[in-house]
Amino acid sequence: QAHFGNDLDAVVENYVGTEIWSLDTYTFDQQAGRDIYHNGIPVATDASLTALISNVGTTLGHFRAIPNFWFEGDLAEVIVFNRELTRGERVAVESDLAQRYGFMLSIESYVPCAGPWASHAEYVAEHLMAVRHFMDARLLTKSEGRAAQAAAEASACGS
Repeated sequence: QAHFGNDLDAVVENYVGTEIWSLDTYTFDQQAGRDIYHNGIPVATDASLTALISNVGTTLGHFRAIPNFWFEGDLAEVIVFNRELTRGERVAVESDLAQRYGFMLSIESYVPCAGPWASHAEYVAEHLMAVRHFMDARLLTKSEGRAAQAAAEASACGS
């Protein structure tokens, strides 16, 4: 249901009974539109520039179209920023959350080979940024980071 233009939906795998943490991120930029990421992977996007102008009746974990439909599970954290984070900031926050709650994200989910790269050099630079964030969050050792970056440099991604 559209509510002030905030009707971006994303289908992700079934959570019921999995007991596996996942990370879902929603971003909105009034010049670029909206995106939804699931475990770092973009799963929905559109160019809607309609800002949320009301939060009357807002609920977290409840699908209002079905009266007794509530999320059944745990929400570890809800973080709200008053602006869209840069790609690097989003990766850093998501990497920190992955470390804190013990689930893995992959560099490839942040920097897919088939991404919107203008050149191989742009792909390699974005990959290096993700590697550094993963190393800062202690999700990669220095040797793993060097190996991942060498593989990115040797790839044909962005060509």
